[in-house]
Amino acid sequence: MTHHRVLIPSSVQAGATLDISGEEAHHALRVRRLAPGAVLELLDGEGAIALSVLEATDKRGKHDWHMRVRIDEVRHMPPPHPRLEVCASAPKGEASEQLVDQLSQAGAWSWSPLVCARTEVDPREGKLERLERHAREASKQCGRAWRLRVEPRITLDDALAEARGAPADDPCTLVLAHVSGTPYVPTGSRRIRLLVGPVGDFEEREIDAARRAGARIACFGEHVMRIETACLAAAAVILDHERRG
Repeated sequence: MTHHRVLIPSSVQAGATLDISGEEAHHALRVRRLAPGAVLELLDGEGAIALSVLEATDKRGKHDWHMRVRIDEVRHMPPPHPRLEVCASAPKGEASEQLVDQLSQAGAWSWSPLVCARTEVDPREGKLERLERHAREASKQCGRAWRLRVEPRITLDDALAEARGAPADDPCTLVLAHVSGTPYVPTGSRRIRLLVGPVGDFEEREIDAARRAGARIACFGEHVMRIETACLAAAAVILDHERRG
């Protein structure tokens, strides 16, 4: 049975009570019409999943809803394995929200807007903050214990350099998605950085730079895909192969 999910700002302990207000309380009480006795699932986005019971509700203003819940059980889930960091050029308009939503569902660890030679969209701080909020909502909808991280923009050169400079106890495997590559083969890595290019594709010199940095060039389908579709397809293939391999 799926319970109504609520986002909370921090972890909780079994036996404690928690007061919830704002949009989460409004949605639970006004939209879902939950009443005392209802069971809720609380997510903090950092690995905790808590089952709770709605004990009391309160309305302190026209739109000021509050609810008190009792925490009955808390589970702490390990971070996803492998940790898939997606660095992909941001698509235009609402497609960025689709990208965040789909990567959340697929199980990626993070997304960073990738800036390379043919990148057309360079989202600024305000846009990234909105996408971070969207990632939290997407995590709630699909029941993720660990929310998708929306990271700052990163250039291709920095994405390659960071992976090359990863510490020995946390190495990073680079994978560049391109039609010229070979089918994906599992690596056994705990941390994988996936590079997906812009609408105009990577330049040849960028692909060469990725090869020199040790990146595997992998093909995830025979057709040209939109950025958000390519990210979803590649993430699904990588995570499936790594978890089965």
